[in-house]
Amino acid sequence: MSPAPGGWETWSWDESLFAGAAGYYEQGRLPYAPGLADAFACCGIAGLKTSYGRVPLDGVRPLAPSLDTVGPMAATVDGLVTGMALLEPGFTAAAAPARRIGRLRTTARPEIEQAVDEALKGAELEVVTLDWDGFAAGTSIFTTIEITQYIALFNAAGTPCTAQPIRAAGSPIPTSLQLLGPPRGEELLLATARQVEAAG
Repeated sequence: MSPAPGGWETWSWDESLFAGAAGYYEQGRLPYAPGLADAFACCGIAGLKTSYGRVPLDGVRPLAPSLDTVGPMAATVDGLVTGMALLEPGFTAAAAPARRIGRLRTTARPEIEQAVDEALKGAELEVVTLDWDGFAAGTSIFTTIEITQYIALFNAAGTPCTAQPIRAAGSPIPTSLQLLGPPRGEELLLATARQVEAAG
């Protein structure tokens, strides 16, 4: 595999094609690009994984037909909304964000957990901590790649999710927050992501 061109870190992996697209976007060489949530996170940009089946896969080379989706990446959440409007004419984000969101704790580094807490607090969302027995075990069912540990389970569920950069004190590389929405709930999800971004 060839290394992914990114402004933050250069590495190679099985999804280097998508990480490469994210890197080219991050460098300003592409206006919009397809990608994967983990590639978005590594490049410090925003991305949207759409609900399974929401955007037609016509012309897309199949990778994992039961998981494949098409979604935009952009510098901002507003860019994701524009990207969705290109994929689905007439698409707009909801007028208001979700009022309450669930928060799953992970075994990520403490500074990342703190950054997530601060981003959600700054967005003035009502946050309910979810106690999900088996969550930690479930994160390793669909992947052996550490970077995808906390997203693979939700990718398999077919729900939409965003990945967006957030600030983490003392970290020279991007930290990413993933928000999940209800099936085909991209409108509400992007409105909520926009509120988190605006508070950052």
